[in-house]
Amino acid sequence: MTAQPTAPDPEYAALAAVAVDWMERVWRRRDLAAIGELHAPDFRDRSPAGRDPGLAAYAAGVAELFAAFPDFETTTEDLVVDTATATAAIRWTAAGTHRGVFPRRGPHGAPDHLPRHRDHPHRRRADHRALGRVGRS
Repeated sequence: MTAQPTAPDPEYAALAAVAVDWMERVWRRRDLAAIGELHAPDFRDRSPAGRDPGLAAYAAGVAELFAAFPDFETTTEDLVVDTATATAAIRWTAAGTHRGVFPRRGPHGAPDHLPRHRDHPHRRRADHRALGRVGRS
C-alpha cells in the first residue's frame, strides 16, 4: 500500500519562507532594508566583531561586507525547520573577491571563500537565534 501524500504543514512552510526570504533578500539581492523588516527592533548580533550588537550596527556591518566583497555570493547548503520550536536553521557558504577593508583588513584582490556561516536559527522578527514566532504568541 502506498502512503497518501499529506498537505504541507502551514507552520513549516511559514518558517521555511522566512528563512528563504532572509537569504534571498539580504544576502543575494543585498536589500539592506530587509534587515529591518526581517529582524526585531531589539535584535542582538551574537557575533558582532567588535561592533555594537544592535540592529543598526549589524546592518552597517553587512553593508561594509558587501562593499569589501563586491561580487559576494552565497550558497544555501541546508535548511532545517523544526515546527516544535518554531525554528529554522540555515547553513550557508559565501565567496567573493576581497576589494575593500573588512573588518580592519585591507583588500588583497584575490578570491576568498569566506568561512562557512554558522547555523543560525531563524524565526520571524527576532534575532539570529530567534527571528520571532510564527503563528504563536
